[in-house]
Amino acid sequence: MQPDRVGEPSRCERDDRSTNDRRNHQAGGRVLSYLHQHYQDQNAVERLSRIDALSRSSLHRLFKLHTGATITEYISRLRIGNTCALLINTEQSISLIADDVGYRNLAKFNRQFKAFKSTTPRQFRSAFNVKHA
Repeated sequence: MQPDRVGEPSRCERDDRSTNDRRNHQAGGRVLSYLHQHYQDQNAVERLSRIDALSRSSLHRLFKLHTGATITEYISRLRIGNTCALLINTEQSISLIADDVGYRNLAKFNRQFKAFKSTTPRQFRSAFNVKHA
């Protein structure tokens, strides 16, 4: 067996890093799965750290590393994406859709929707219906 080169991690350190990477990847998968099932819950972020007994800061760091987004940004994307599907596929009122995807404040919902889609939910629905009529 060849000795490790100077400045390179030892085999033991590489094995530890590999185990940590695997554990972090599994934790990230469980967190994403939880978010996709519970994105509309107001307390989803608080419950996440309990999934893998991570500290809040570790959870946020790992999440950003795996997804490139903060947890809050990711939840907003999930909510707006599901809003679009509901606007297209249902006749549900916009206020009910907002509530269904986790927004308890309609003004905040409208602001976030417009920030992500550059249009209002009503305009989005109308434009889609016109294109596909």
